[in-house]
Amino acid sequence: MNRLFKISMFLALGSLAFTGSAEAAFYYWNLATGDGFVNDGSLWSAQDGITTGIVPGAGDLAIVRNAGVVKIDADHLFAGVPNDIWVGDGSPTTGWPNAPFDPGEGHVLQTGGVVNYGYWFLVGRANAPGTSTYDLQSGSIVQTASGGQFVIGEWGSTATMTVGNNASITVNDAARIGVNAGAVGTLTMSGASTATFAHMDLGWESGDGSIILSDSAVLTSGNWSNFGVNNATASLTMSGNSVYNGNYGRPGGQAGSTVTWNMSGNARVNWQQWLNLGENNSVFTLTMNDNASIGTNSVDFGYGANANSTAVLNGTSSIQTNAVFNIGVYGENASGSVTLNDSASITVGGNLDMGLGATGALGVLTLNGSSTATVAGTINLGSGGGSGQINFNGGTLKATGNKNNFIADGSTTPGQSVFVQAGGATIDTNGFDVVVATPLLEDALSTGGGLTKNSAGQLVLASGYNTYTGTTAVNAGSLAAHTADPWGASSFGPITVAADAAIMPAVWDSMNNVIDTGIGGAVILKTSALTLADGSGATFVISDGAGLSSINVTGALTAGGGNATVVTDFIGNVPWAGSYQIVGYGSKTGTITFLPKVDGVGTLGVNIVDDGMASISAVFADMNTWNTAGPSNNYNNVGNWSLHVPNTSARRALFAGTGETVTLDVNATVSSLNFDGTDYVIAASGANKFTMNSSIALNAHINNVSGSNTISAPIDLAKDTRATVVQDTDTLTLSGAIGGAGGIEKVGDGTLAMASLGSGPAGDLVLGGGTFRYIGTTATTARGLVLDAAMTVDVESVDTTLTMT
Repeated sequence: MNRLFKISMFLALGSLAFTGSAEAAFYYWNLATGDGFVNDGSLWSAQDGITTGIVPGAGDLAIVRNAGVVKIDADHLFAGVPNDIWVGDGSPTTGWPNAPFDPGEGHVLQTGGVVNYGYWFLVGRANAPGTSTYDLQSGSIVQTASGGQFVIGEWGSTATMTVGNNASITVNDAARIGVNAGAVGTLTMSGASTATFAHMDLGWESGDGSIILSDSAVLTSGNWSNFGVNNATASLTMSGNSVYNGNYGRPGGQAGSTVTWNMSGNARVNWQQWLNLGENNSVFTLTMNDNASIGTNSVDFGYGANANSTAVLNGTSSIQTNAVFNIGVYGENASGSVTLNDSASITVGGNLDMGLGATGALGVLTLNGSSTATVAGTINLGSGGGSGQINFNGGTLKATGNKNNFIADGSTTPGQSVFVQAGGATIDTNGFDVVVATPLLEDALSTGGGLTKNSAGQLVLASGYNTYTGTTAVNAGSLAAHTADPWGASSFGPITVAADAAIMPAVWDSMNNVIDTGIGGAVILKTSALTLADGSGATFVISDGAGLSSINVTGALTAGGGNATVVTDFIGNVPWAGSYQIVGYGSKTGTITFLPKVDGVGTLGVNIVDDGMASISAVFADMNTWNTAGPSNNYNNVGNWSLHVPNTSARRALFAGTGETVTLDVNATVSSLNFDGTDYVIAASGANKFTMNSSIALNAHINNVSGSNTISAPIDLAKDTRATVVQDTDTLTLSGAIGGAGGIEKVGDGTLAMASLGSGPAGDLVLGGGTFRYIGTTATTARGLVLDAAMTVDVESVDTTLTMT
């Protein structure tokens, strides 16, 4: 991957040029000790060393190579705009520019006024002896033309520029600090000072450059910024509320250079394009403390062959990118390491890539303490012979979208890339569904760490070879996982599931990016202990072969708080009738009741049975079924049912086969109404109605397995009720009045059509797939609306308005 960029070219001493009129003259400061004002003509000598009395002005060169200090303020300024200003000069007295004084350091103190210059401004030029200084405490320096350079320390010179208070510098071309062999240049800014450069080079061709920003100083480089080029040394130190604004470039070093950044306080770097921190045979080090921050479009820590880049973030420091965040990429033996301590954070707007693109490339991210890495894209670990690694030691990895490949491992040794150290790992799904494709491994040098799963959304551990040994805490949302070898020694450590959170033994289908419902054989999540809080959940997968996934607890199954009701749900296929173990346990502590979410799957009712010794099973059996050949069409006739008239909160009703009109001639309470046929119409006589209320499941259920069917009888929702329409070609129509305070959850690929949502206080309408169609008249309902999945919402008449409050 090549990137084109500009590099400013410095003119060697022997070819240094300036631009001006033919009448331009050289004037030399002649004060050897003490200080004097810049507009004192007696302190300036012409090139002959004899003539004095002329203050440098338009088109001239003002050269300070005597130790006496030049003082500048609003009342004491140059006579015009010099082309060039040199402060400290080492050029010889013979040959160009035929200086009348020996090489020497230079010193300027500016406390006000505006110093304008045309092309070249140099502090410490061409092997100037000593240390040359320019102290800008107030006022400004402004380049009025284009071309030339603003230089602090070149070719064997040592120079410092200090900018304080509200002083400012504006340069139309490149600023260069510490340029060429032996040069040492330092720019120090404090107070509310500002410096604006078109471009900037810091440390160039074996030079040594430093920038120190404090207080509220602001440094801006409008185009490229290059630090540490060709065996150079560069450092950036920021503190207070200082700000560095950049555009693009390589401010992290290249070609044998060493670059160091130190940021503290509320220091801030704002970068517009790509920020390359360490490239091609360079060494880069970043240390961020306190609340220091970097914002950029993208960033590279270690890019190109033999790059070595290290970043350590402490306190609440942070790095934020709009796009990609690279660590150790695209070069043989490129190395990058980013370590987050305390509450430090990175926020990545694109992919987080580590160890990509070349043999020996290595990128490492370590999350210590309460640190956080928030990633919008995919975390890619290794490719092309490189490797990426994540070390969890207390920190959090946070998602910002649904990701079927949140962590993808293409390292040279796949499955050996994510390590859980003693501090543990936290993954915050943040309301989204994410898949971690690589195993979470115990770190042999820092053992005992566990996994904490936070926030709504589903986390899938796709690998069955996780080896971390600490507690897995599911605090919110759901965790799907399995054990690849449940009959061997492999096992999760203790698992705890909080109220409103859920656990699911499951395998991930990476080809179709779904929970695998077609896998042959048993899917088992093996754990040393399982603690389920009251109100927690467990979901089990029914495979094509009618097998159920299960949890094997080798130790204690414990009710959190001593008494727990666990909401149990089933996904996947329709099972065969029979008994299936869903939880096996070594011992049990407290009272645990596994309560189905709804009372059946397909046309089979489900009950959950604990044998009290070692096994909890889901028992599926045929439902009480309507007999179309019965003596009448009246609901309340026992002869019309296979068992009894369903009319309690523990009863299910199944309408199968070719449909007919059924008359609801009694007020009936049911746990579920189920359809596995077509063209049924259930109509009420008089004021009779259904009441949906279940004592055998968490929610009541209206379940349309196949066909299109209608309930025109009124329905009261005494409990939250799930409405399932399985087939995308089928419609379940509820055309009667809806009452009661229960919520409505619509699931399945088919269409739910409703003429009423009720007007009184009631639970939300939760739409989780397929199509919802409102077929009633203009109305207002107190229900809220929750869109839980991609689906179609349709109001049948263009003249109808449904208002949800």
